[in-house]
Amino acid sequence: MNRLHIRRSSEDKLKTLRQIPLFAPAGQRELTDLAAQCTLHTFRKGHIFYRPEDRSQTVYMLTDGRVALYRLRPDGKKLTIDVLNAGALFDDLALLNDNIHHTFAEAAEHCTALVIDRVALRHFVVRTPHVLLNVMQHVTQRIHSMEENLERMAFHGIPARLSHLLLELAQTQGSNTVIGFTHQELAERVGTYRETATQILNSLRSEGYIDIGRRQIAILQPDGLAAVAGLY
Repeated sequence: MNRLHIRRSSEDKLKTLRQIPLFAPAGQRELTDLAAQCTLHTFRKGHIFYRPEDRSQTVYMLTDGRVALYRLRPDGKKLTIDVLNAGALFDDLALLNDNIHHTFAEAAEHCTALVIDRVALRHFVVRTPHVLLNVMQHVTQRIHSMEENLERMAFHGIPARLSHLLLELAQTQGSNTVIGFTHQELAERVGTYRETATQILNSLRSEGYIDIGRRQIAILQPDGLAAVAGLY
């Protein structure tokens, strides 16, 4: 079992819902009703939330940790479509219909998520139109981000993709040091093998753009790395 434990306290769930920006416009009554329809789970790294061909039954709100969305190529190599951080809503297409999944969703580290029945969440957003707008904006941003990733996969080489990813992760973490990613995870994010990613990282280090430590990469020359990424 990859699920560590379940916190069933209604107060825990209500407190978590209040802290989610997407749900900020909702009133106390609506949040209390929704809290009664969801559970708060903690999952181990490696937990599979869903697989291709699974049907959407629930919606997940990630409150802590990271979740990777990926596909498997015929040779078994992972192609990471997106990596979600705390605050992300996923399996959100379950709001629209009984959707069939085309990707894996896997906990990239220990994480906590609210598990919400899709029918209950539908009723909730119908009663709170401002939340519905927030959810629509969230889904639109996710789709836009994935389209940009696919465009980079199609039109940019691996050094450019890896450099862009490092800059993107640094911005997300609010630092010039990217922390918590292995070379394997970075490789999966840009659609290559670990050995290739390591070779490129070493090349970027020798050129003075980055420095490499244990599960951390310091960006020493952001402008130079941006040029490699094709942003200039």
